[in-house]
Amino acid sequence: MDKNIEYMPLFATSEVPPGGGQSDLFDLRRWIPSDNVSKAMVILDHELIGDTVIGAARAMLVGGEIAPVAIYSVGFRADRFGELYRKRADYLTMETADLAALGIEKTGGGPDLLAFLTNRVVPAIASDLPHLHDRPALAGFSLGGLFALRAAMQCPRLFGDVSAFSPSLFLAGDIKDALADLLSQDPSRRLFLAAGTLEDDRAQTGLQQPMYQMVARLGASLEADFGQRIVTSIVDGETHFSVPFSIVPAMLRHLFGVDRTAS
Repeated sequence: MDKNIEYMPLFATSEVPPGGGQSDLFDLRRWIPSDNVSKAMVILDHELIGDTVIGAARAMLVGGEIAPVAIYSVGFRADRFGELYRKRADYLTMETADLAALGIEKTGGGPDLLAFLTNRVVPAIASDLPHLHDRPALAGFSLGGLFALRAAMQCPRLFGDVSAFSPSLFLAGDIKDALADLLSQDPSRRLFLAAGTLEDDRAQTGLQQPMYQMVARLGASLEADFGQRIVTSIVDGETHFSVPFSIVPAMLRHLFGVDRTAS
């Protein structure tokens, strides 16, 4: 057995990076499979998708499908789903009225999360991984998917590839041009978009177009300009909350597959 596999940890460690500010709002879980890791990914919302991504990365690394990648998963310090729901609504949005259509009043805390990423998480990655080849990738689900897109657009020098599962595009307006600018700045940057055909919760917003159609249209438009750097996966038969469980392996192959990392 390869020593990197033999001594690979099974679980993430939980730790808040040193410093002040947002330490009482968020925590950070790190999964670093070996000492020679040169790739990293930041996951928004550990409570919903962090363990899924870490578990898939662990299995695919054992199977030789992906290169070693460290996973940094940001959590909201929530023990119950209702608490998580409210914190996600707050810290994964940028405006105070973002979710008024859904009857959610406390929103717009996104700058706190962005500050945690830029001031705490990115420096922790740089300290842990001195041989990091690329900027860390960024991934999120639902509101976290849109936040990942926005964070990459606001901080293009800090984050590289971006993955958005069922991103809440109903809050974004037309972001195609802004994403095109982001992709144009770095010819190596890749984007992974996904949604399920059974997502119906977006009917709450009053929009007629289903989530998967919005994601498909955005992906097709970007693919026309950027080709294989963009992957859009519309998963038949999956709901909003089941999409990440079915699509994470494809995302990891797109960003960290051994064929890509070797090129």
